[in-house]
This record gives sequence, structure tokens and C-alpha cells, in this order.
Amino acid sequence: MPKVIIGLVGLPGAGKTTAATFLEREFGAGRHAFGDLVREEATKRNIPHTREALVALGAELSGSGSNEDPLARAMRERVEADPARLVVTEGFRFIRQVNALVDLPGFRLVAICANAELRWMRCLGRAEKPDERQMTFAQFRAWEESPTERGILLLMGMAAYNVQNDGVPLEGFHQSLRAAMRQLEIAPVSA
Repeated sequence: MPKVIIGLVGLPGAGKTTAATFLEREFGAGRHAFGDLVREEATKRNIPHTREALVALGAELSGSGSNEDPLARAMRERVEADPARLVVTEGFRFIRQVNALVDLPGFRLVAICANAELRWMRCLGRAEKPDERQMTFAQFRAWEESPTERGILLLMGMAAYNVQNDGVPLEGFHQSLRAAMRQLEIAPVSA
């Protein structure tokens, strides 16, 4: 079976990392995140891992204002080098990032969808970035208007599959992901 590459796209707190972790565990997926590439570079440059700093660095690394996207090129290299039969990428922000992978055989874009209030609550709970802990709903909505977040809705509209993650128990979300994998004819590693 040829390699299948799942590109997960969704607004902050939708459940992309939860989905990627599940696909890694249950389907043996290789896993790569644009955010990891940004955080790795931030660490190398001694840049704090705050939302604001990472947004700015992500825009810089994505070649903001040009057709060249060094971040997308680095992701493509990692995906191509991954020996797994299923590879999951997450955290797409710009159309050029999708374009860097879309020509790879087996690439499928999957949108993870959830309502804004639930996504905000998840971000507060996970506190992935230090400044997320006290973020108000208004600040969260403003964050979604930052340069690195604006294109996500467009990308979600391009997705071949949509998986809803609106407050169902986690097992319900997992069932939805299993259904999407069945449509792609991908079996769990235990099968």
C-alpha cells in the first residue's frame, strides 16, 4: 500500500494534536507538526515560547510576503523521509504549506472542526503556551485574526474530509477519526 499523508487543519483548540496522537497510537502514523518546527527554531534562537513570539517567528519562517516557504519545505522533507505507511502532519496555516505537500501521492487534507467557545476552553485548559492561561474569549478571537491564523478557514474549506469535535466524549471523536480512516482504506495497526 502506498504511503498516505494526512494533513490536519483546524482552528486553535479544534483537536488537531489530539487527532494526531490518536492516529499515531492506533494506526502507527508518523507524526509531524508545523508548530514543532517553529518551537525548535525558537529554542535555537532563545526566543520565548509565548503565543505572540511564536506567531511572529512562524510568519517569518513561512516566508511571509513571498511565494517561498522554508517551513513548508522542511515539512515536506520530513514527510518524505518518514518510513511510516501513514504520516500525519498538523498545523497548516498558509496555502503554500498545503501546496508544498499536495502533489505528494496519497496526500489528503482533513479538517478538524469545533465551535469557538469550546476551542477557547480547551486552549485555557491545555495552556500550551504560557500566555494562554489567562486569555479572555475576546483575546482568543483576536488571536484567530493574527496573520498566521487567518488562512486556516480557507484551508479547512479545501479539506477532503471534515471531522467534528464539538464536545462529544473523546471516544466519539476517536470513532469519527476511525470512520475517516476507513474511508481512506487505512486499517489500525492491530488489525
